[in-house]
Amino acid sequence: MKNKKVVVGIIGILFVTACAIVFVYFRGNAAYVKVKIHSSKEYQKTMNIDYDHAYMTGTKTMNKFYITKQKHLELDKENAGYGTCEARIPLIDNHKKSKGTIQINYFKANDWFQSDIDLKINIRTIKKRQYLQIKVKLKEEGHGKKSEYGKVSIQKQFLLKDHGNYRINLGG
Repeated sequence: MKNKKVVVGIIGILFVTACAIVFVYFRGNAAYVKVKIHSSKEYQKTMNIDYDHAYMTGTKTMNKFYITKQKHLELDKENAGYGTCEARIPLIDNHKKSKGTIQINYFKANDWFQSDIDLKINIRTIKKRQYLQIKVKLKEEGHGKKSEYGKVSIQKQFLLKDHGNYRINLGG
């Protein structure tokens, strides 16, 4: 009876250890970049995308990452600054640790407007240098009708640095 308890105890310890190893392995290989999209409190309506590269222990097979979650933002003079969402996107760089901010500035169509924002972020490597490509589609409406700007679509490319601030201006 005593030997049976010892065997069960050893099996339990081995099982917990195996689970811990699997958890650490997959967590290390499934590193994600956390992206937070939020609007500032400025009436000019600035959106910031903060991206944070963490270390990745797995392979570097992925060469693209995308924001997978979209958020409908309603902004006006009083509550600009509300509306936020976060997205988790796969990380590709296992050497650098960097932080940066992408600012998207868009301007009021009338007194207020609503924005459906579609973001696509891609990292490209050209001649051993990494570039951040950003595609933004912005649809504005003011007081229930189409704004004077209509649909705005823009694509920009930036050289990635360890620390950097990147800005896209829309509506201008």
